[in-house]
Amino acid sequence: MRARLGDNGANIRQNPAIPQVFTCESESIPTFDADAIVLAGDIGNGAAGIDWARETFRGPVLYLAGNHEYYEGEFEAVQEAMEAAARKLAVELLDCSEIVLDGVRFLGCTLWTDYSLAPQKERPAVIESARKLNPDYQLIRYGSRAFAPEDAIALCARHRAWLAAALAAPFTGKTVVITHFAPHPLSIAPAFVGHRANPGFVVDLGEAMGSAALWIHGHTHTFFDYRAGGTRVICNPRGYPDEATGFRPDLIVEI
Repeated sequence: MRARLGDNGANIRQNPAIPQVFTCESESIPTFDADAIVLAGDIGNGAAGIDWARETFRGPVLYLAGNHEYYEGEFEAVQEAMEAAARKLAVELLDCSEIVLDGVRFLGCTLWTDYSLAPQKERPAVIESARKLNPDYQLIRYGSRAFAPEDAIALCARHRAWLAAALAAPFTGKTVVITHFAPHPLSIAPAFVGHRANPGFVVDLGEAMGSAALWIHGHTHTFFDYRAGGTRVICNPRGYPDEATGFRPDLIVEI
């Protein structure tokens, strides 16, 4: 299968994968022939990214929400709007769900974070710092109140449990996992190693590595391509305008 990854996404075709990520305001999008497009979140606020993806790409589009999709909105309302847009536009919205295309299984969830990357003694302070400084907790509404770290932790527990069960289910073909939040500490940019904010971006799913041929993630604004436990992990973000992320529009990966 062949995949192309974009602003936190990928585009997939039988027997290679081209990581490349685009924003809703991206300049010109190159044309290509692929079996599927994978977009791993932070494409646009609300359902705008789904609309853009269908206008921009031909063929199957696999889309999952990042944290930015929920900005300036109420969590459940945004979820419902994305689901409605996905149904209308024939986009596959992955939310703790899976799809099999051409014999390849795609498992997708946002993942969120449980701050477990922080040492136990430091975790309460790290969470309180995130509560004050992370825009997620100012820009996302959760019912009648602000989204909180405790909500992210609860969502992460649910997503981790679903992913563990899905990976354990028998499947004879290859598996690709798509999460928005990073699944391994190797997805921390050198400039941020040891930074107190890292637990808000990365969840260590090292125990799950080896269960998938490829793991695509977003969230971080640095290009990554490494192997962990036999799984190839790729993040190929377009990032913000004029941001140097290491974005590689022509990267091809064999799955």
